[in-house]
Amino acid sequence: MKKVAILFISFFLITAAFGQERGITIGIDGGMGLVFLRNDMFKTNCKPSTGYARGIILQYDFPEIFSIRTGLAYERKGTDSRVLSSNTNYYSNGMSISYTESIIHSRLDYLTLPVLLRASYGRKIKYYYNAGLFFGYLVKQYNTIETTAGTVCWSKCDHRLFDVGAALGIGVSVSLTKNFLISLELRNNFGFYSVSNYPDLSHINLKTNTSNLQLGLLYKFWLNQKKKSL
Repeated sequence: MKKVAILFISFFLITAAFGQERGITIGIDGGMGLVFLRNDMFKTNCKPSTGYARGIILQYDFPEIFSIRTGLAYERKGTDSRVLSSNTNYYSNGMSISYTESIIHSRLDYLTLPVLLRASYGRKIKYYYNAGLFFGYLVKQYNTIETTAGTVCWSKCDHRLFDVGAALGIGVSVSLTKNFLISLELRNNFGFYSVSNYPDLSHINLKTNTSNLQLGLLYKFWLNQKKKSL
């Protein structure tokens, strides 16, 4: 009897799942936010900088609540650092010490692939949560130094090519029509591993962190005959 009941319940759940609305959502999104590199050594010297992210979205919507989201984004990461250097000048009757403050702007541009599980609640207006991983590949890096003498910019491969970390987000999506939606999401990506590749500073762990507010425009393809509003 128990086996019959289990089979009946399983059949009911599968039938109900396939009877619900399923779809594939594609779109674009982009936004700006704050970025920095996490490290205890540089807490007093580093401060957040302005970054951004923009990319394409691919999402599979399961019945009711859950979705799997991925895509490809171009993301700006990095940090701003304050460096204080001293200069000693010797004279016949003594010496003097002068200090120079420099601001280093480090910019790291990544191609980022997120793999996220999404839970959504609501119909025409949906509130959702994202959680998952991201995988990043460094495509461009440059540093800019601002001093009293002027500004110098140079490029150098002193960071690792790959970045992996966790991605968390919270947002809202609104149905404009049965197929078109807009979304607004606050997304935080924080790296698990050090991206530093400085030969003399291999012991320093610099981990990426980005917090972006992203606006998206999406289109949903329904996968079954019966259509209803989100």
